[in-house]
Amino acid sequence: MNKVLSIDCDNILCDTARAFLEYYKLESWKEISYDAIHHPYLHKNKALSEIDLSREGYYQFFCRAHDTSSLQPMSWSQEWIRALKNSWYDLHVVTGRLDKQLDHTKHWLDMYFPDMFYDIHLWSDMTDQHISKWDLCKNIDAQLHIDDFIHYAQEIIVEDIPVLVLDCPRNNYQELKSSLITRVSDRSIITPDFVDSIIHTT
Repeated sequence: MNKVLSIDCDNILCDTARAFLEYYKLESWKEISYDAIHHPYLHKNKALSEIDLSREGYYQFFCRAHDTSSLQPMSWSQEWIRALKNSWYDLHVVTGRLDKQLDHTKHWLDMYFPDMFYDIHLWSDMTDQHISKWDLCKNIDAQLHIDDFIHYAQEIIVEDIPVLVLDCPRNNYQELKSSLITRVSDRSIITPDFVDSIIHTT
């Protein structure tokens, strides 16, 4: 039986934060550095106060980003995803996006990660739906989750699912409080052997 991995999309596969900063610059005429984004929720960053970051405003950003092809893959993401796929992992995208972003998400994944993912699961804390990210990970029997948001990592490990947290300015100041969470600063080490070692030691 193949091993199941759940993987966040934004800032794990897709360089969403940098694309958003380009969008913000066009909308506000202000340039904000990547390192200035310290909160995982973009709408809670004080530096980003000039534009609409409501549910609809965020959706408009995604529409424009997809139309202009400004959403690019994260460094090394294509390499480690391909290596995991070739090592008989079932890879699932579990990411916080609105349901109406599904077609955009599928199109982007087909462009940069063709035939790599078994399924795509969307959820959003911007809606009233009751299913959560950790529920989705549990429902697909994920043996490991990969994310950039420590808050979600701490919720997912309640289900005894280990989590890799990929380092970025929005999380590198936060303390890891569980052996089930492993911080990764060098994405090139995400190999099948490394992933296997995390799964087998938890």
